[in-house]
Amino acid sequence: MRIGLRKFNAEDIKWMIKICIIWNCINLFLDTISIVIMKFISDSPEIYSLDFSDSLYRLSYHALLFIIPFAISYYLTNHKLFSLYSFVILQCLIYHIIHLNSLNTDENGVLRIYTNWNNGILYLIDTCPQILGIVYNYWPFEGSFDDGVFIPANTSYFYILWILLPLLYYLIITYITDIVENQKLITRMRKANFTIL
Repeated sequence: MRIGLRKFNAEDIKWMIKICIIWNCINLFLDTISIVIMKFISDSPEIYSLDFSDSLYRLSYHALLFIIPFAISYYLTNHKLFSLYSFVILQCLIYHIIHLNSLNTDENGVLRIYTNWNNGILYLIDTCPQILGIVYNYWPFEGSFDDGVFIPANTSYFYILWILLPLLYYLIITYITDIVENQKLITRMRKANFTIL
């Protein structure tokens, strides 16, 4: 397979639109299900104030964040699999840069995260999937505020909730998109009596 710049043809554009629709439909479905579940399990009045415009903003933002690296990487590499997972790779880099940038030591020399709600932390909040609200409802996040700076009680827990779980969510959505998009291939293999392990 040749790697390099090229113009998109009709097949490329059709494939890219198909991938974007599949990925965003899965994200929409999971976000909708998570909002409904949160309304049933949460006692918080903020859950009931979720409005359509906020959800539409988040979904549009996630869609844009997926489409841009996907299209650019496909244009630059002409590699479908890498392009599909480029969003997850980019998010992994961004999340870890934000996490490492937020690390600091306290007065006792203990490594902690100090979140002063800079743009990096706001990015984590904006890109956090709605479905993780279910996790936060059962295992709330603890910490303290000191002069407007949030200090998480547990750095490892912060890392798991705000870095690993969103990355896992996006990886799963991308993997499901890959499976759905390749369903034609799986169907053809079954017709040809191939077995898939």
